[in-house]
Amino acid sequence: MKSTPPAAGPSPNAPKISANDPVRLFLWVVAGGRCERRGCNKYLLGNQAIGDHTLYPLGEVAHNVPRSARGPRSGDELAIERRNDIENLLLLCPMCHKTVDEALKTGEFTVDQLRDQKREHEARIYRLTEIAATHESLVVRLVGTIHGSAVEIAADDIRHAVVHQTTRFPRYRGSPHEVDIDLRRLPEGNDSAYWETGRRIIDDQVENLLRPRIGAEPPPHVSVFALARIPFLIYLGARLGDKIPTEVFQKQRTAGQLWSWVAGPTVLFEHRVVRNAGTKWVMILAVSGELSVDLLPAELRDHSVVELRPTNAEPGREICTSRQTFEAFRATYGRALRWLEAAGAEEIAVVPAVPVSIAVACGRERLPAVTPPLVVYDRIGGAYVPTITITGSL
Repeated sequence: MKSTPPAAGPSPNAPKISANDPVRLFLWVVAGGRCERRGCNKYLLGNQAIGDHTLYPLGEVAHNVPRSARGPRSGDELAIERRNDIENLLLLCPMCHKTVDEALKTGEFTVDQLRDQKREHEARIYRLTEIAATHESLVVRLVGTIHGSAVEIAADDIRHAVVHQTTRFPRYRGSPHEVDIDLRRLPEGNDSAYWETGRRIIDDQVENLLRPRIGAEPPPHVSVFALARIPFLIYLGARLGDKIPTEVFQKQRTAGQLWSWVAGPTVLFEHRVVRNAGTKWVMILAVSGELSVDLLPAELRDHSVVELRPTNAEPGREICTSRQTFEAFRATYGRALRWLEAAGAEEIAVVPAVPVSIAVACGRERLPAVTPPLVVYDRIGGAYVPTITITGSL
């Protein structure tokens, strides 16, 4: 987009952009009415600070390569006649405009850096405004305590992950489009009352807020962010089931990735029968940590055992970084359950060492009318003990 051309005649400077030049309108549109400096994003219409909602512009049209030969960053080779083109203009709030120009003295905000920030901001605005109103996602957020410490999942992290991973926009935090399950106020414990209380909290939230949406037109899309003890996550997955489109997110340990999937090699999985000794089975899930039959509690030592583990990587805490790895586990786990069902299993003791997303998937893959009861174990005080039993239609 080019600005209105200047009058004929040589000039060492580009002309001042007039108030009614179309390039101003186009810049406001591509910037989404927000400051383009990375980290600011201030809304530039009206005066929200004093509650005045009258629409008047607070933004300033700033040149990257200046129109004057004496301005900041004026040494760039961009031709004078192109310095008023939209590609060379940024929409900035007054504070950032001043900061950007003054910081040049310290070598900050070079022409290339500002071009990158402009491209990044405008690409984000385009991506966000491209999402249709029908492409919302119901956020299911579950938080609890892990090793005695309360955890949190920030709203900004949820928004970033949903927008970048699903091309949808999230509804959450206090809206009727969020299922917020908070287990952090549960008194810390490991007895049956502790697990039953957590189950009831999950039941209430899913039943009251999610179940009424099943069967709606269009069907809801669900985004799951869960960070709590593994048995609660498996139970949440069982309550959600597989009847509605669902995206399960994984908390990443890689710096800066938060809850977004990252590129990397796909880890593959296999299940194998370790011992076939009857209709009561143990399913060992050695994914985020090493497990073996030797670690099973006494009451499970005589059970049949099936083991699921990675084939092209060692079990580890950072094993599930990509969506492809998550889907590979889900498919293998589903096949293992179907095999156990066909083999006539009466009960399955699930002994998991798994990441949070995979824990949710373990519950979702269960078929209520077919899968035998799942007795979920957790490692407590160095030993595996039963916690939650999942059975029938929840």
